[in-house]
Amino acid sequence: MAKEERGEEVEEKKGSLLKTLILWLVVPLLFITAVLLIVAKVANVNVIDQAKKWTTSLIAGEEDLGEKRPELADEETLVALQAELQQKEKELAKLKEQLEKSEETQEKMKMEAEQLKDEAAKEKSEEADVQVVSSDIIKTFDQMSAKAAAPVLLEMNDLEAVHILMSLKPDKVAQILEKMEPVQAAKYTTLLAREE
Repeated sequence: MAKEERGEEVEEKKGSLLKTLILWLVVPLLFITAVLLIVAKVANVNVIDQAKKWTTSLIAGEEDLGEKRPELADEETLVALQAELQQKEKELAKLKEQLEKSEETQEKMKMEAEQLKDEAAKEKSEEADVQVVSSDIIKTFDQMSAKAAAPVLLEMNDLEAVHILMSLKPDKVAQILEKMEPVQAAKYTTLLAREE
């Protein structure tokens, strides 16, 4: 019976040794592996693709494909930079063209502004001349007799006649309206009332 108990103890020790080995080695390795996989997932790293690359490079005997052919990477970078440079040059040419067009437009607008200034100055000058002439005409009508002024006003267009009548003194207007036919005097009186 002692032998049986010893055999059971040896088996128990083997079983407990296996349990201890599992608890102290396998479980922490599984835990560390799980943590690494979670970190890889969060970092957006495809573990399977990375493992394939590493195994391929180990089997082929290459340490790192990037270090093996740096000239290829430099050439690709150079080609990409040249393409980007060409793109920027095209954009620059378009911007220069737009700038030239806007300068032409600005020059045209300056010329038009100068023309408008000249036209405004001419109109102002003409208006001043008209005012001088108008004031001269008003002085003339002021010196005319009512009997002579009435027929002249009747021959003028209504706007000019009303303008002259509004510029005269009220007693002079009254004298001129007395010399007109009643219908005509009423018409000018109505027009004068509207203008005031």
